[in-house]
Amino acid sequence: MKIITRFAFAIVFLIVVTACSESHSTLTLKRNGEAVFEYSFGLIEALTEATRQGGNEPFGKIKEALEKSGFQVSSYQKDGYEGIKAQKEFHSIEALETTLAENKEFIGTALRVETKKGLFQTVRTLHITTDFSSLGEDIIQGDEEDGMIPSNIAKSMDYTYTVKVPFRVLDHNASKIDEEENLYRWKLDPASETEMTLTYRQPEGIVLILAAFAVLLALVFVLFLLWKKGITSFKKEPEFVKK
Repeated sequence: MKIITRFAFAIVFLIVVTACSESHSTLTLKRNGEAVFEYSFGLIEALTEATRQGGNEPFGKIKEALEKSGFQVSSYQKDGYEGIKAQKEFHSIEALETTLAENKEFIGTALRVETKKGLFQTVRTLHITTDFSSLGEDIIQGDEEDGMIPSNIAKSMDYTYTVKVPFRVLDHNASKIDEEENLYRWKLDPASETEMTLTYRQPEGIVLILAAFAVLLALVFVLFLLWKKGITSFKKEPEFVKK
């Protein structure tokens, strides 16, 4: 019994003095309305090994649930962490909203999309909520009333959420922005809920068609002016045949 107690204390001490887990989510929006969601979750290798010694597979339930929802799931090992990566393409942001709702207990993320459609544009607001209090309960059983992640070590964990959007962003509460790459990133606190919002304006397809037609019309007009001034000729040049 003493050996088990010492082993448990060593694991807890290791968790406290290091960042015991990491999680990164990336939502990529496309101009055609599709979306790609990427998710990763990892634990320090010492913790995953201890879990396997106890007869459990650290990421078994998460992997099974995500694969059932159509995600492509793979394993990774990097910088002392071991975990899983999952990715899936969606035909619309609304389809992603449904899938995240079905898997919230496994990836700790929920999405609510607020849409306001207009004649020439659509304004969408993404309401993203993260709650990792139940994430990995099958891996670590703690005595915290609020969940498996003690608040005194949560600050040292590396949890982020990133949205890449190709449209004009009207409003957001991101903590970091990369305007060149159109990236909006949030630093998450896994010990408590994080609420993120991002509002963007998306032109309707008819607007893009009209814009392309306007560009083509302008090009024709320029060529017409050049032809009128004699700078450009559409007559075929005579060919000289050598006898």
